[in-house]
Amino acid sequence: MVQIKGCIQPLGDSQDFNVSLETQASPSIVNAVSPGMIRKLKSGEYRLYSRKANPKTGKRRNLGTFDTLERAKQHEREIQYFKRH
Repeated sequence: MVQIKGCIQPLGDSQDFNVSLETQASPSIVNAVSPGMIRKLKSGEYRLYSRKANPKTGKRRNLGTFDTLERAKQHEREIQYFKRH
């Protein structure tokens, strides 16, 4: 038996069993799994936030604003490299 989203189905009875986990998971779970916090702003730019929230304010630190998503991801990789070397 396999349990998916609260339903119990015997393995092999459903043709839709090969659905990826990303389509089954709620958006909050998908965002929690992905590293870093990159959000698209209304202006079309992308902002990178720290992973940890400031304990005093409860907000995440702004780590930069970038024109493209690729540049934001590149900067996140640079930060991770710097932290480990």
